[in-house]
Amino acid sequence: MDVLIIDDHPLIHETLSAMVHKAIPGATVHAQSELGAAIVHGMGLPDLRLALLDLGLPGYTGIEALERFRKALPDVRVIVVSATEDPVTMERAIAAGAAWYLPKTAKPYAMLAAIKSTAGV
Repeated sequence: MDVLIIDDHPLIHETLSAMVHKAIPGATVHAQSELGAAIVHGMGLPDLRLALLDLGLPGYTGIEALERFRKALPDVRVIVVSATEDPVTMERAIAAGAAWYLPKTAKPYAMLAAIKSTAGV
Protein backbone atom coordinates (compact mmCIF):
# COMPACT_ATOMS: atom_id res chain seq x y z
CA MET A 1 0.00 0.00 0.00
CA ASP A 2 1.22 3.50 -0.83
CA VAL A 3 0.65 6.37 1.59
CA LEU A 4 1.22 10.01 0.67
CA ILE A 5 2.11 12.67 3.25
CA ILE A 6 1.51 16.26 2.15
CA ASP A 7 2.95 18.86 4.50
CA ASP A 8 5.40 21.72 4.07
CA HIS A 9 7.49 20.83 7.14
CA PRO A 10 10.16 18.08 6.91
CA LEU A 11 9.85 17.29 10.63
CA ILE A 12 6.17 16.49 10.15
CA HIS A 13 7.07 14.22 7.19
CA GLU A 14 9.43 12.25 9.44
CA THR A 15 6.98 12.04 12.33
CA LEU A 16 3.99 11.00 10.21
CA SER A 17 6.12 8.55 8.24
CA ALA A 18 7.14 6.84 11.48
CA MET A 19 3.49 6.69 12.57
CA VAL A 20 2.42 5.19 9.23
CA HIS A 21 5.15 2.54 9.37
CA LYS A 22 4.09 1.61 12.91
CA ALA A 23 0.40 1.45 11.96
CA ILE A 24 0.83 -0.21 8.55
CA PRO A 25 3.93 -2.40 8.42
CA GLY A 26 5.15 -2.71 4.85
CA ALA A 27 3.53 0.50 3.63
CA THR A 28 5.50 2.61 1.19
CA VAL A 29 5.45 6.22 2.35
CA HIS A 30 5.84 9.11 -0.08
CA ALA A 31 6.11 12.76 0.97
CA GLN A 32 5.52 16.02 -0.84
CA SER A 33 5.61 19.58 0.45
CA GLU A 34 3.49 21.20 -2.29
CA LEU A 35 -0.07 20.25 -3.24
CA GLY A 36 0.34 20.31 -7.03
CA ALA A 37 3.41 18.06 -6.86
CA ALA A 38 1.58 15.75 -4.45
CA ILE A 39 -1.35 15.36 -6.83
CA VAL A 40 0.92 14.58 -9.78
CA HIS A 41 2.93 12.14 -7.64
CA GLY A 42 -0.24 10.53 -6.30
CA MET A 43 -1.66 10.00 -9.78
CA GLY A 44 1.39 7.89 -10.55
CA LEU A 45 0.91 5.58 -7.56
CA PRO A 46 -1.44 2.73 -8.50
CA ASP A 47 -1.66 1.47 -4.91
CA LEU A 48 -2.26 4.86 -3.24
CA ARG A 49 -5.00 4.34 -0.68
CA LEU A 50 -4.27 6.92 1.99
CA ALA A 51 -3.09 10.54 2.19
CA LEU A 52 -2.26 12.60 5.25
CA LEU A 53 -2.87 16.22 4.29
CA ASP A 54 -2.03 19.45 6.08
CA LEU A 55 -4.54 22.26 5.50
CA GLY A 56 -1.89 24.94 6.05
CA LEU A 57 -0.11 24.53 2.73
CA PRO A 58 1.30 27.65 1.05
CA GLY A 59 -0.99 29.02 -1.62
CA TYR A 60 -4.20 27.45 -0.29
CA THR A 61 -6.77 28.57 2.22
CA GLY A 62 -7.52 25.59 4.42
CA ILE A 63 -10.30 23.46 3.01
CA GLU A 64 -9.39 24.49 -0.54
CA ALA A 65 -6.35 22.16 -0.44
CA LEU A 66 -8.53 19.22 0.64
CA GLU A 67 -11.14 19.96 -2.04
CA ARG A 68 -8.52 20.15 -4.78
CA PHE A 69 -6.87 16.90 -3.65
CA ARG A 70 -10.20 15.05 -3.41
CA LYS A 71 -11.25 16.27 -6.86
CA ALA A 72 -8.02 14.99 -8.41
CA LEU A 73 -7.83 11.71 -6.45
CA PRO A 74 -11.38 10.90 -5.30
CA ASP A 75 -10.66 7.27 -4.40
CA VAL A 76 -7.88 8.10 -1.95
CA ARG A 77 -8.92 8.31 1.70
CA VAL A 78 -7.67 11.46 3.39
CA ILE A 79 -6.73 12.16 6.97
CA VAL A 80 -6.40 15.87 7.60
CA VAL A 81 -3.52 16.58 9.98
CA SER A 82 -3.58 20.26 10.85
CA ALA A 83 -2.46 22.80 13.43
CA THR A 84 -5.96 24.28 13.31
CA GLU A 85 -8.25 23.01 16.06
CA ASP A 86 -11.25 25.15 15.20
CA PRO A 87 -14.45 23.01 15.33
CA VAL A 88 -15.91 24.77 12.27
CA THR A 89 -12.83 23.90 10.21
CA MET A 90 -12.99 20.32 11.45
CA GLU A 91 -16.65 20.02 10.43
CA ARG A 92 -15.95 21.58 7.02
CA ALA A 93 -13.11 19.14 6.40
CA ILE A 94 -15.29 16.13 7.16
CA ALA A 95 -18.06 17.57 4.97
CA ALA A 96 -15.49 18.02 2.16
CA GLY A 97 -14.56 14.35 2.28
CA ALA A 98 -11.89 13.89 4.94
CA ALA A 99 -12.12 10.50 6.63
CA TRP A 100 -10.53 11.90 9.83
CA TYR A 101 -9.44 15.25 11.17
CA LEU A 102 -6.47 15.10 13.52
CA PRO A 103 -5.00 18.17 15.17
CA LYS A 104 -1.20 18.10 15.22
CA THR A 105 -1.52 18.11 19.01
CA ALA A 106 -3.22 14.67 18.95
CA LYS A 107 -1.69 11.92 21.04
CA PRO A 108 0.30 9.29 19.13
CA TYR A 109 -2.22 6.54 19.95
CA ALA A 110 -5.00 8.64 18.37
CA MET A 111 -2.94 9.09 15.20
CA LEU A 112 -2.20 5.38 15.05
CA ALA A 113 -5.88 4.53 15.47
CA ALA A 114 -6.91 6.99 12.75
CA ILE A 115 -4.30 5.66 10.32
CA LYS A 116 -5.20 2.01 10.95
CA SER A 117 -8.93 2.65 10.72
CA THR A 118 -8.76 4.78 7.60
CA ALA A 119 -6.38 2.39 5.84
CA GLY A 120 -8.56 -0.58 6.78
CA VAL A 121 -5.85 -2.48 8.64
